[in-house]
Amino acid sequence: MKTLLVYYSYSGTTKQIAQEIAQRENTALCEAKEVKRLPGIGSFFVGCPQAIRHKARAIQPLEKNMADYEKIIIMGPIWAGRPAPAVNAIIDALPQGKTVEFRMTSGSGTSKDHEKTTERAVARGCTAEGYLDIKSS
Repeated sequence: MKTLLVYYSYSGTTKQIAQEIAQRENTALCEAKEVKRLPGIGSFFVGCPQAIRHKARAIQPLEKNMADYEKIIIMGPIWAGRPAPAVNAIIDALPQGKTVEFRMTSGSGTSKDHEKTTERAVARGCTAEGYLDIKSS
């Protein structure tokens, strides 16, 4: 199965983990970048309330076309217990008919609302294959 790992990383921690997984699992890798990245703590003051409400922040067009892959692995950090807003933008960009797996990173290794996150992918016409919390510290 042709697989693409799409990730968002604010601090670089998720990027490092995504690179290791892509190499180990022989998957294509693609970084999602915010259109307007807020600096420092300001990003969290704006981003955490957005994450709690499952809102998206605009991302730049991806360098790889998700439609060219059968399976999409989405990785990103957990903010306030939920996926960062840029991760929600990746979900919103999913093409129909894909198998989707979530691998979310956080210092605690736990997140909230797994069902809500996977339901967003299903609402896009995808099959949610799994959700994994990864302790990143």
